[in-house]
Amino acid sequence: MDTKFKINKVELTEKLTAKQKEIIDFVYKKQPRIVLLEGAVRSGKSYLNNLLWLEHIQKFKNKKFIISGNTLGSVKRNVLDDIAEITGKKISLSSKNEFKLYENTMICFGGGFSDSYKSLKGFTAHGWYANEVTEHNRDFVNQAFARCSGKGAKIFWDTNPSTPTNFVKKNYIDKSGEL
Repeated sequence: MDTKFKINKVELTEKLTAKQKEIIDFVYKKQPRIVLLEGAVRSGKSYLNNLLWLEHIQKFKNKKFIISGNTLGSVKRNVLDDIAEITGKKISLSSKNEFKLYENTMICFGGGFSDSYKSLKGFTAHGWYANEVTEHNRDFVNQAFARCSGKGAKIFWDTNPSTPTNFVKKNYIDKSGEL
């Protein structure tokens, strides 16, 4: 396997596990619209999604992207702090919970509340990164999908295993490869 993964021309391949390299190879070869990483706590899902996300958004200029977690606090802890470390860029959210990265606008949301979906309305996104997606409200997930209609938009999710009745498990994980 000869996976070379670079962010800002820094090769990060040596930091990846064999499983993470296998997933990157799969994503490069198959180019899925949705990448859903599910697994145990501390298995490297979020780190890998951070890398895949950064590579995706670098392909665009002047576009909008969604980053969500259960709360804005979890977005900061689980995603933004790591992205800042990987890129070497300071990330500060504006009063609209936005920041610029690679000439694009990242819009951050807490998706865990019943009315969270309302804040998503009215724009087109070219990607969505959902951290701990099984903690998101179903209406938020549906609305974020609707927003990701820009040409080349991709969706990156990570989650720990959830209950067998969770809508993400039933509608996405159990239907892997169908969407």
